[in-house]
Amino acid sequence: MPRDAQRGMTLLELLLVLAIIVVVGALAAPMLRGPLENQRLRKSADLIRAEWNRARVRAMKSGRIQVFRSISESGEYSLQAWVADSDDLESTNDSNRFGTPVSSSGSNPTLDTRSLPEGLVFVGGDASIDRRGAEVQNSFAPTESTQARPVLFYPDGTTSTARLVISNEKRNYYVVLSLRGLTGIAQASDLVTARELPP
Repeated sequence: MPRDAQRGMTLLELLLVLAIIVVVGALAAPMLRGPLENQRLRKSADLIRAEWNRARVRAMKSGRIQVFRSISESGEYSLQAWVADSDDLESTNDSNRFGTPVSSSGSNPTLDTRSLPEGLVFVGGDASIDRRGAEVQNSFAPTESTQARPVLFYPDGTTSTARLVISNEKRNYYVVLSLRGLTGIAQASDLVTARELPP
């Protein structure tokens, strides 16, 4: 055989290389899953912060109180405008109660229900009750033990002082979101463990 002839790979050599790649990939996948889940947890905190900022701006633009509600042990949350009786004077529907978000046609165009990315859940949270928002918060009183007290966004740019905790399903890491009532500024903590959670 001449020396300058090109050498190629046999099928056996090619299959051996592919088998090694598959084994290394299978060993590396669990190590990559953790950082990817942590990144999703950080992104979900940024998502809720953006929702809170959007609700604050919407309240200032519309002149209506915006209500953010989350359900513990799930990833579901909703955002809706507070509509008082005085906003519904021309409605003929007697079933409308004070604070129910309805239009004159009886539909509910203001309810905006969403979910966190899959595998992430709200594990706790609370919002302060102030004098001007007590009636609104009482009308949205938790019907189940899993519902957190609603967070209110007022037309003057202030909000309820609130704290919300998001976790992955394994409960090995958490992100704590806090909302300052006077300024409406939302902040997210770094990833913390259960021991590092603030009381």
